[in-house]
Amino acid sequence: MDLAEFTKRFKIAASFCRDFTNKHITDELSHKVLFIFSEKSSTICASEAINTLYRHDGVPVWINFYVTSYNQDYSVIKITYSEAFSTDENQFYHKHEGIPPFHAVGPTIPEGWNSLAENGPFEFQAFK
Repeated sequence: MDLAEFTKRFKIAASFCRDFTNKHITDELSHKVLFIFSEKSSTICASEAINTLYRHDGVPVWINFYVTSYNQDYSVIKITYSEAFSTDENQFYHKHEGIPPFHAVGPTIPEGWNSLAENGPFEFQAFK
């Protein structure tokens, strides 16, 4: 996968993660998104995150995104990823989601919540 395709999938996955979370919570998430790799690291922009993940020896075979925090100015998506890198897309996870190797994880669902139709949106909780 070349850098342009990886960047395209990264942006699609980030937008989907933000939009999916936004649909399920009571607050409105900012469209401006920053990224973080661990609680001990600083937030970074998309291009810095892409440069961290895209290497000469490939990309992680799976990459998970989930909204970890937000404020009125930006939403923060935490990135976790496989230590295994590959250039072979046959080794990528999450093909069924259409943007391998990315997987957008939804928000933490409160106990007793069944669906948007039944229970409506809920208060955001940091991913556990």
